[in-house]
Amino acid sequence: MIKDLRLVFSQMKLFFVIMAVWGIFMAVNIEQFYFVPAYTAVFCTFISLSTYSYDEFENGTAYLFTLPIRRRDYVRAKYLLGILFMMVPTIVITFAACVAGMVTKGEAAVWEYFAATVISIGIALVLLAVENPLYIRFGQEKSRIFKLVSFGIIGGGLGAIGSLVGESADGMSVISSILGLDLWMLMLLMAAVSAVLVCVSYCISCAMIEKKQY
Repeated sequence: MIKDLRLVFSQMKLFFVIMAVWGIFMAVNIEQFYFVPAYTAVFCTFISLSTYSYDEFENGTAYLFTLPIRRRDYVRAKYLLGILFMMVPTIVITFAACVAGMVTKGEAAVWEYFAATVISIGIALVLLAVENPLYIRFGQEKSRIFKLVSFGIIGGGLGAIGSLVGESADGMSVISSILGLDLWMLMLLMAAVSAVLVCVSYCISCAMIEKKQY
């Protein structure tokens, strides 16, 4: 995990700065502020998944497993990295966007920012749960098609939600009204489902990597 953190930060320092500035700008200048945490969470998840490609370069994964670590440790590190990368930037950027909105507009829907952040992290967790086993099973190259499909599904889903929210003055509550749930119940349900999916995905990934030949 330390290896992956050093690798990402050495390659993407400028990217994180640009993304933070962009997130604040978008939150101040567009009405659908929910897009900021959603985009950040999903994109940072894919950044964590990109570390598989560095491991596979010149048969690096096989070399890693000659070190005194268990394969389950490798899988655990990938999941922890993904959770860390989706949560910290999303929370920081959303908080900064909320503060920027209060400074420039004189008000900010704190509850809706919070709801958007929780739901976005839930979506990213589902993505993490789906993509990790695919990367372990098929590798970086063969998993590209699944990545494109994931982008398409997420983009289409966010677009549909954006259309619904944009047509309503009640903001994020539109999403909960579709399911007939209060917004806090929707967030609790998403958190529970996401946690279960990640746990199941982790077990599947561990089983796959124990059987895979490198």
